[in-house]
Amino acid sequence: MQIMDYMLEESSADDHDNDGIDDLNDLDDDNDGIYDLLERFDGCFGTDPYDHDNDGIQDHLDWDDDNDGILEGPIDYDALEAQGLDPRNVSMHRFVEPTTIHPLTGQPVGIAYRADQQPFDHDNDGVTDEDSDGSGAGRYDEDDDNDGRIDQFKWPCDFDNDGDQDYFDNDDDNDGTVDWNDADPYDATITGDMDTSGALFDDPVTWNFNQYRMYSAGINFVDLEAAKVDANDDFDFAGGENGDGAAGTPAFTTIVDGDLDGDGIPNFLDPDNDNDNVARQF
Repeated sequence: MQIMDYMLEESSADDHDNDGIDDLNDLDDDNDGIYDLLERFDGCFGTDPYDHDNDGIQDHLDWDDDNDGILEGPIDYDALEAQGLDPRNVSMHRFVEPTTIHPLTGQPVGIAYRADQQPFDHDNDGVTDEDSDGSGAGRYDEDDDNDGRIDQFKWPCDFDNDGDQDYFDNDDDNDGTVDWNDADPYDATITGDMDTSGALFDDPVTWNFNQYRMYSAGINFVDLEAAKVDANDDFDFAGGENGDGAAGTPAFTTIVDGDLDGDGIPNFLDPDNDNDNVARQF
């Protein structure tokens, strides 16, 4: 078996938009609101999306991508399914919403206007546009032109134009700070190192109720903990029923926690305690 070591795929550890979803599982790698499949199949930061028919309307906003006069949408899938059709799987069952105004006639398309059956065959020659390797109509593969490189690298991202594709470039904006430590890997004017731009281990702070009440929905956690132990040292359930001899004292009488990003919210109540615009659950 021949092994081509240059057929490399994007590492699943890459997350170009820092949204907590690795690029291989992210439908919008650069978080610009346009799906990667409509953006030259790569999601490169700052890459313009497709305008196949060069009419000045980007494909994700254009209902006639190939400019052949046959609209591809919009399609009300739920309404068609309610009629017993299967538009999600059968192209002949896809009908444009009747009230849609056709850009050429200026009139509603009306009932039974079937959506374009060859939306990716812009010259209507029976062969899909992306079939540049001639493997047959309707064929889509990871190496459409058989050049030994997966199509993901057909339009390589090279944000800093240094000749190294971003997938292999350790410093995408060429600011001297490696991407995994760069506070903003796509802005060369921001050279702050994430290791030094903020404390990784913040100083402990003793928080009183008035300092955090606006972030805790008015809950005083010290009082709540104290209420769990009654005068007889029996644990009290939340409803007030006494426990069975669970003697002891409150687990804590003060709250000591840090404030990593210095925003005045204790870490245990801060959904983004390092202020990187990504919630901690990611």
